Amino acid sequence: MFIQLLNSVLSSIYPTQAQPDYEAFAKTRATKDELQTQATNNNSYMLASSDRAAEENLDVNTEFYDYLLGKCPNELTEDKLTEFVVEKIVELIHTPQKILVEMPAMPTSVTNLMQALSDPDFALNTLLDQVEKEPVVAAMLIKQANSAKYKRGLKPVSDIKTAFINLGSTGVKEGVLMGFIKQLTPPSNVYFKLFGERIWLHAQQSAEYARVLAKDLLDEEDSEIAYFVALLNQVGKMIIFRLMIDAFKVVDPNTPPNSRALKALMHKKAHELTLACAEFWQLPEEVLREFPNQHKTFISPYSISACVAQAIDISMVIKLVEGQFIEARQGLVYAKEQLLCDEAENLLIKEISPLIEGAQA
Repeated sequence: MFIQLLNSVLSSIYPTQAQPDYEAFAKTRATKDELQTQATNNNSYMLASSDRAAEENLDVNTEFYDYLLGKCPNELTEDKLTEFVVEKIVELIHTPQKILVEMPAMPTSVTNLMQALSDPDFALNTLLDQVEKEPVVAAMLIKQANSAKYKRGLKPVSDIKTAFINLGSTGVKEGVLMGFIKQLTPPSNVYFKLFGERIWLHAQQSAEYARVLAKDLLDEEDSEIAYFVALLNQVGKMIIFRLMIDAFKVVDPNTPPNSRALKALMHKKAHELTLACAEFWQLPEEVLREFPNQHKTFISPYSISACVAQAIDISMVIKLVEGQFIEARQGLVYAKEQLLCDEAENLLIKEISPLIEGAQA
């Protein structure tokens, strides 16, 4: 997606003719034994007991970046090549228009559908015509209609009209959004399977939780905005991930990006890039104002932004427990101490409880 742009930016170190080695990034990760040894030494990973978890403040963001991109060994040497690439990408982010014009445009079908589906008298055939002009979105809708959540009967859905009927307005919104955002992810390969897909799945899970919380705490209309915001909130991470992959195709396909530098880049710049995308796509003000800033502390849970922020936290904790980066009991402590309301706490507990029962079985 960004190869042409990065070729011009990184022209001073032109690529070799070698083919990309996407598995190389995984080879830089510490082994399981190394992680366990390191955890024992620095007390940053699996804590010995729930009492210890209660005493120490769990840094979910730091742990989650390790889950997304791998734990960096302490002995990792300085990587001048990655530093150079990061520096150039930061320069691009400071002028985001250069990145945005290389991205797929927000389809008219997305913005039109979001508006039209809010009208109970929308014209189905008009919407079908719009979606059929976006093959990726249409394919995602059909896939969504065949999922366990929406499938009706034994016969698979193979056309857009049936997909619309089965999905309903809410399901169509989900499918259209996911069809668009999916275009931002790298092509399927080992590297993406290992890391990039985790960002995508986190975005989907966060969106579902945001919808649940906003529906409980606010109302139905706000719950749909919360879903939209939470799903798009990870776009900045996806773009940075894609930029790094494409950049290393340009500078040296056989050298993996340093995950430590990639984590720092995501942490510092992902939110800024997400907002730039939202403004570039001319999203409504009611959506733009709800993107939660990772440095903002919420006092009240009764806003779309707070619902989204808590949903993201809940998803991060669940993914960390599933990946055995933290203990389930640490997640329960986090629910009690960090989430703003009973609804959010109960949602996290509900999702973690089966993991505890599975571990005890």
